[in-house]
Amino acid sequence: MGLNRVLAAAEWNFDGIPDREVIACCYWEYARESCFLRELRRRCIDPRIPEMVNSDLWALYGNDIERAQSIGYASRVFLRGFSWPEDGVADEGDRVSAKKCRSFPSPWQNLAKRERARRSHIDSDRTSNSLTPFSRGYSCFAQWIAEYCDSVRKRAFERQEAVKAMNAEVSQRVLWGRRLLKSPTVRPSLFSASAEVGVFSIQWGTFTNEELRDGFYRWARKNRPKDLPAPDGRGHKLGDWRAKLTRLAVMRLLSSHTAAQILDGDLPELKEVREAPQFGGSKWVDEEHWRRARREALKDFHALLPFLDKDEKPLSWQRKKTDK
Repeated sequence: MGLNRVLAAAEWNFDGIPDREVIACCYWEYARESCFLRELRRRCIDPRIPEMVNSDLWALYGNDIERAQSIGYASRVFLRGFSWPEDGVADEGDRVSAKKCRSFPSPWQNLAKRERARRSHIDSDRTSNSLTPFSRGYSCFAQWIAEYCDSVRKRAFERQEAVKAMNAEVSQRVLWGRRLLKSPTVRPSLFSASAEVGVFSIQWGTFTNEELRDGFYRWARKNRPKDLPAPDGRGHKLGDWRAKLTRLAVMRLLSSHTAAQILDGDLPELKEVREAPQFGGSKWVDEEHWRRARREALKDFHALLPFLDKDEKPLSWQRKKTDK
């Protein structure tokens, strides 16, 4: 059986990635699989840039940079330094290094330790804006909430009057019984970005702090908006992120070798792959498990980078076919 190429260990062996770098490494390595991001990177180091005005720069890459930034702070993992030349020198004002540094799309493990450490710190609103989980709102919020509640009631009253006019021959009691007339449900809260400001009742004199804490926890579980799940991957175990990297490794390896070539032991070049801890366990002796992991890597690719076109495939998606 033939072999196309042997991948460098930095492309597939993620066992040595420290826990503090795993999430950033995951975003970085999946971003390296994107044709869109590689092309965007190429435009960001266009030699004509120094002579361009802002409108030209925006037309060249501005819209696509904004598109990538739609995933929030995680985009900084790979977008930071997008204008640096490959193996170039960081800006003088950059504290990371005054020496040559590698940048996208170099493998994560080929970056300098100091650069990896910087990219591994993924900000969030809570760290950037010093947010606290619960605090008092400002007095102006009271006016806004009152105006909002009045507008909801007004619209509900107008709908009721319209229903009455369309059913003039029917008594209001019947209309209420048929649920054609409904009392408005007014939630005394306003949302701004991912924060809710509202009117709440706290029974200080009846419950202990511990009971209030437990009550708020139950309320939060019931009322957290469905479109605002726990942010920044909290709630996901570190092992889940490592599993994404392992699936990415599988996809890359299967772009160069078949699962049978990796597992049958005939190729000494692949001994390191077979002995890697990330492929330990009985499940990895099953060829079908390798193929399933490859398909899951495609899902991870679009879950981590949802701004990509749905039909974009990772660069390593092309599979090595079985030799005849």
